[in-house]
Amino acid sequence: MELLKKLQKKLEEPLPGATSHEKMAVKGRNPRFFNKKPAKGSVLIILFPEKKDLSVILIKRADYSGPHSNQVSFPGGKMEEKDKEPVHTALREAYEETGIPHQKIEVLGRLTPLYIPVSNFTVNPFVGFVDHKPAFSPDPREVQYIITVSLSELLKEETVCKNKIELPGLKTDAPGYKIKREHVWGATAMIMAEFLDVIGSIPDFSS
Repeated sequence: MELLKKLQKKLEEPLPGATSHEKMAVKGRNPRFFNKKPAKGSVLIILFPEKKDLSVILIKRADYSGPHSNQVSFPGGKMEEKDKEPVHTALREAYEETGIPHQKIEVLGRLTPLYIPVSNFTVNPFVGFVDHKPAFSPDPREVQYIITVSLSELLKEETVCKNKIELPGLKTDAPGYKIKREHVWGATAMIMAEFLDVIGSIPDFSS
C-alpha cells in the first residue's frame, strides 16, 4: 500500500512533537514531581487493512488501582529487563494485550517520546502494520476489550471532542477523541494527535 511507504518516509523526517501534543494536553493540571528518574515504556499504534481503509487498534484497560485504570490506550506498557530496546517493549506488550505475534507486525517507525507526569513514565510510541485483520486474543487481566477505528473516522473533525473529567484536585474539560462511545484523552490522545498530524501531512494520504 502506497500510503504505508509514504508514512514510513514521514516517520524518518522531523516530527511535530510538542506542537501536536499540546492540542490534546489537559490544561490546569499541575505536574507531579518525583525524586527518581522516569521509568521507560512503549506503546504501539497498530494499523491493519479493513474495507479499503486502514484501521487503528486501541484497548480498554482493565479496572485496577493504577492511574490509567479503565482508560482507552494503545497497546503498551513498562519496559522490562529482557527488552533490549524500547521497540521490543512495544511488540511484547502488543502481543500480551492483543494476541498479535511480533512476527506479524512490520514496524514502520516511531513518534516523539512523551513524558507522563501522573505515573512518571517516558513513553516511546511506535507505529506498526499487520497485513490482515488480526484474530484478537487479549489478556483479560489487562484488557477489557479491543477497539478498532478507521483512519477516515479518526480524521473527521467531529471525532475531536471535549469531556468533563475529575482528577485529584481538578475538574476540567479534557480534549480528546470520541471513539466508539469512548472518550480517548490524556497521553493516548496526545500521541494520537501527532500520529494524525503526520498522516495528514502526507499528500493524497487516502491513496
